[in-house]
Amino acid sequence: MRNSEIGEIIQKDPGIAFAFYQLGILFPSHHELPVSGLCDKLNLDDQWLIRNLQELRKSDPLEWTPSNYNMPEVVNHLKSVHKFFIQEKLPFIFHLVNDIDPRSFDTQELARDLKMLFPLFYEDFVHHIRNEESQVFEYALLLHQVNENSGNPGLMHFLKSKVDLCQTAIEHLEEDDEMEGIRSLTNNFNCPEGASLIQRVVYWELEKFEKDLRRHSQMENDIFFPLAVDLEKKARKRLSKSLLEN
Repeated sequence: MRNSEIGEIIQKDPGIAFAFYQLGILFPSHHELPVSGLCDKLNLDDQWLIRNLQELRKSDPLEWTPSNYNMPEVVNHLKSVHKFFIQEKLPFIFHLVNDIDPRSFDTQELARDLKMLFPLFYEDFVHHIRNEESQVFEYALLLHQVNENSGNPGLMHFLKSKVDLCQTAIEHLEEDDEMEGIRSLTNNFNCPEGASLIQRVVYWELEKFEKDLRRHSQMENDIFFPLAVDLEKKARKRLSKSLLEN
């Protein structure tokens, strides 16, 4: 790797462009330099760079092996994935899309449409995540606390008016495909033969993000919402019993 050009490395493995980005090395700024030349330019140890690139390339922030499925642990993991999406992955894709020269794509119209569409998707996605964390996650954590006798039961009625867990779970399961417009625009992320390196990386990252988003959504559908609905039922029974005893 030390003597290979960065563009050559990324051509073989488009996903490593994100690892360079995580180390503060923007693609495609240095794609014509060999790794050794980049290290000389930035005063980096080449073995350190190669080792960290390999570690980052193998890492998977969505991977999770829980010790047990309690709500605080589930929410912490989901929030960590949200943080990865919002603070790392989406800014990288935004950087790629924003810097596209339409002449570098197979059609300039497609490039211009993507440059217009992706920021709108990005904004809507962040808004969705913020609402989910501030309402649905907070309500679920309160339900956990009530069942642990450490939360204020009165807040349940206040938050319940904002969050209908069963309805939200159904809507989340049946919600429209968030990346449908981008997938359609890019022909299912099918990069044309002979496409430029920047187009290959953009398509690869968009497809990877969609796969990660589906994995994350599946975890919410299979783990978070069933657990939250069960906690709500238990909390209601606990409150009903408490009222009868008093």
